[in-house]
Amino acid sequence: DHLDWGAILGLGSLKLDLVVLDFVELTQDQSLHFADAVQEGRNDEVQELLLMPADPNIDCVTAFNDPPLLWLAASRCLLETAGLLLEARANVNAGDPFKCTPLCAAVTYHGDWDMIQLLIKADADILLADDFGRTALWCAANHGRSSRKRGALIAGH
Repeated sequence: DHLDWGAILGLGSLKLDLVVLDFVELTQDQSLHFADAVQEGRNDEVQELLLMPADPNIDCVTAFNDPPLLWLAASRCLLETAGLLLEARANVNAGDPFKCTPLCAAVTYHGDWDMIQLLIKADADILLADDFGRTALWCAANHGRSSRKRGALIAGH
């Protein structure tokens, strides 16, 4: 059946109002600002945009191949920024134009274990391949990441 949390906590009946908001449509300038804030780890600005609410999965136009916002944060090892985007439901498996995922970017560009764990815990698919057939595990092996980290990639999923 159901639990009456208000009664359990001694608060009496509780009324819950659920409000569902559509994402706001960002202008081109706002989208560029969003991408810049993510790339530079300006978390106050990222959070402000997410509270509008701006879609964490927007198609942003940057000078570098239009990757998703989470990919930008993951590739630059911006752990807090990536966490904000994931909390706002960014697609953890959305890749760049070549389908390189945020996890592959993190493994390839810096191999930071905290970022890799964050993405895996958010259900990143370690076997999702890019347009060239490379998976996160392949990237870990090819970029000299330790066998312990490669094993943890396998075990963590």
